[in-house]
Amino acid sequence: MNKEAYLNQLEKYLKRLPRGEFEQAMDYFREHFEDAGAEHEAEVIEELGSPREAAAELLGSLLEKQTEQKGEKGRGFHGRSIKLTVLTLLAAPIGIPLFLAGVMAVLSGILAGLCVLAGAACAVVGGVLIGGKLLIRGLVAVPYSVPGFLLITGSGILLLGLAILVGAGLWKLSLVMEKGLMILVKKILRRGKA
Repeated sequence: MNKEAYLNQLEKYLKRLPRGEFEQAMDYFREHFEDAGAEHEAEVIEELGSPREAAAELLGSLLEKQTEQKGEKGRGFHGRSIKLTVLTLLAAPIGIPLFLAGVMAVLSGILAGLCVLAGAACAVVGGVLIGGKLLIRGLVAVPYSVPGFLLITGSGILLLGLAILVGAGLWKLSLVMEKGLMILVKKILRRGKA
């Protein structure tokens, strides 16, 4: 394999990166070849490994860098993290059956997590709607019965408070799930390299 064939294959693995990062990565690899010279192409290819291995290493380091930046800034979920995670998995040098089994396990976990999140989100929406309705009903009941007003209004406030607590927990759970997914991908990549 020569330099051009190597760079063409590498480009296939990296083409889904954001434009700026893609250009930076390809420039880095081109410069690496140019610095070594035409007579040392084979040595550079041996040093970098296969295009797939080089792409997996680059994507893994980008994912790790982004994870560290998120930890420092305390940001929440970003679709870019998921995209980078999937790209890293696809470029990882692991066997197809192991990859498919890992993907199925990850997808099952993600689906179960999404079901939990969706159920909790429905509970939050239901709590807000029912709590709001009870609050309004309680205010309407004031002229008829003060104890009825207190009971209905208190129930509405209780439901609204519970909905807020579940919503906050839901947000934290989504952040933990995102972090867990990234850690899982890192472990899969480490095993793939071994």
